Amino acid sequence: MKRTVIILAMLVIWIASATAQQPLPHPRHDIAQVSMGENEDPLEVFRYELDGENYYFLSLGNMGIGGKVIQFNIDPLFEFFIPLGKTLEEATRELEKIQGYCKEAPKSSRMLEGCLHFYYPKEKREQVKVTTRRSLIIGRTLEFALEREGYNRAAYISSSNIKSLIKRVKSYRKIHPKEE
Repeated sequence: MKRTVIILAMLVIWIASATAQQPLPHPRHDIAQVSMGENEDPLEVFRYELDGENYYFLSLGNMGIGGKVIQFNIDPLFEFFIPLGKTLEEATRELEKIQGYCKEAPKSSRMLEGCLHFYYPKEKREQVKVTTRRSLIIGRTLEFALEREGYNRAAYISSSNIKSLIKRVKSYRKIHPKEE
């Protein structure tokens, strides 16, 4: 009995020390955030290292899941990311391009690359349909949608939130000019 306890304790210590030496994923370095509502994840622009290079990404938060009309936010783990480029200048231009989609005619759409993954973006990208929407209450919004396993996954961003995010990225660029 004592021998079994000692062996078990040694096994636990060995496993703990082996897993403690695993490198942790590179942290996200937040550049700008915009709150979208009380119960919703904020929009974020952040820097993240992939294969030794820095990239900037836009996080749209968690995507809903459902049909084309009704979406349920039941997936709190996976976030949707849009790559913005390798520099803050490229990131700003890409955000301004995305904001320009809001000015297009309602129901017009185009394809962008994106990544739906757990907390960190991965190199594997998917085609995402971006559709301009307009409502009397919210105004102009963009719907980012991808189809997976017969279900639509979607996230929505208002034009005003994109505009606020662009202002915050530009302010960050002024404060950190050497980061370019």
